Amino acid sequence: MAPWHSGGAREHDARMQVIRAAGPQRRRAAASVVAGLVAGLILLAIGAVIVWSIFTSNLLDGLDRVGSSALEQQLLGTLAWGLAFLVPGSFAVLGLLSIVRAADGRPRSRRLRPAASLQAALSDDYIVAEDVRLPDGRLVPEIVIGPHGLTVIEELPPAAVSRPGSHGWEVRGAGGRWLNIENPLDRAARDGERVRRWLGSHMEDFVPRISVAVVADDRRVARTAEVAVLRPEELPGFLAAQPALRQMSPDRRGRIEALLRELLVA
Repeated sequence: MAPWHSGGAREHDARMQVIRAAGPQRRRAAASVVAGLVAGLILLAIGAVIVWSIFTSNLLDGLDRVGSSALEQQLLGTLAWGLAFLVPGSFAVLGLLSIVRAADGRPRSRRLRPAASLQAALSDDYIVAEDVRLPDGRLVPEIVIGPHGLTVIEELPPAAVSRPGSHGWEVRGAGGRWLNIENPLDRAARDGERVRRWLGSHMEDFVPRISVAVVADDRRVARTAEVAVLRPEELPGFLAAQPALRQMSPDRRGRIEALLRELLVA
C-alpha cells in the first residue's frame, strides 16, 4: 500500500510513524537545567572572587590594632576571619546546590510504549498517536491508525505488582498493601467506545473499525469479547492481521491523523 500523508510536512520513512506533542515541558525542563547550571557557576565564581580579594588585598591586615582593648581586638579579628570564610563559603554551597539540582532535573529519556516501540517493525502504513486527551478529559495512551482502521492500545500494570482479585483488580501500593483499581480491560473497552463516539462526531461520512488491545506480561489475564490481550511480541502480528478497509482512503486517514494531532498532550 502506498504511503499516505496528512496536512503538514512529514519526511517519508518506510517505518511506522509516531506522532506526539512537541513537548514544551521537556523544552522548559532543559532551559531550567541550563539556568540552574549557569546560576551555580556564577555563585561559585562570586565566592572565588571574594576569597581572592580578601587574601590578595590584605583587607584583614590591621585588625589586631582595631579596638580599645585586647579583648575587643580579639573579638573583631575572630568575627572578621569568620566572615571571610563564611561569606564565600555560602556562595560556594549555594552554587553547588544549584548545579546538583539542575543535574537532577535534566530531561530524561521516555520509556517507549508498546505500539511506539514497534516503529521499526511496522511499515509507514501505520501511525501511532501517543497521549491523546479526548474532549471528555480521558487520556488514551496510544491509538494506532492503519489500513484496518484504529486500534486503542493500553497496558496492564506489571504482573509483579497487580492481580485480578475476587472483586476486581488490585495493585500493590506503598507498604505492600493491595488496593482496588479499575479493571484495565473494562477501562480499555470504554476508551475504545469513547474514541468511536468522538470520531463519529467529526466524520459523519465514515467511522472506521475501532479495535482495542491490552498489552500484558501476565498469562492469567484472558481476552474478552471487546478487548484482545497480547504479549508485547504479539502486537505486530495482531495489527498486521487486521483486515484492511477499502474505505480507509489516504484522505480519510489523513483527516483522522489531523484530528488526533489536535488532542495530543505535551
